[in-house]
Amino acid sequence: MSADWAGAWSQAAGAAATLMAAVVALWVAFRQAATRRREGDERARAQARLVVVEHPEVINSNRDMDPESIHHDLRFMIANYGDRPVLDVRVEVWPVERGERAVEKSERVVLRNQQVHLDVRVYGQVGKSTVSAWRVPWADADGRRWVVDCLSREAREMRTEETPRRLPEPWRLPPT
Repeated sequence: MSADWAGAWSQAAGAAATLMAAVVALWVAFRQAATRRREGDERARAQARLVVVEHPEVINSNRDMDPESIHHDLRFMIANYGDRPVLDVRVEVWPVERGERAVEKSERVVLRNQQVHLDVRVYGQVGKSTVSAWRVPWADADGRRWVVDCLSREAREMRTEETPRRLPEPWRLPPT
């Protein structure tokens, strides 16, 4: 009978050791996956920081047929200094007068070491044309969405269906 007990105890000890080995293996696998994910996030942020969006400049202001109406052409310079292309780059501007987003221009691909200018036309009233927000979203080569907006020149990861961050004081466009 003591041999049976010794065999049972050795089987129980073997099962416990196997269970511990499995737990340790799972713990190591989860730690490695978390480390790889964190390293991937850091690489993606480093690539996103290499996409530079300059504050827009007004390149043209013209009065329209209505003497109180004017349009302004805003130019955004987007440069990709990273080693991978960025996709679906677009400019979104929210004029105060219209209260809606004006997506006027987009670029399907901005290759590495490429610089593009995207011009957006904003309509308003003479002397009252203001912009409450603008942003430039894009996707990296891995499909992550990034954005640079009117409040920050540094790229940040964009959340799904994110509303634009507004300027504390609207940007007043020149009257002519």
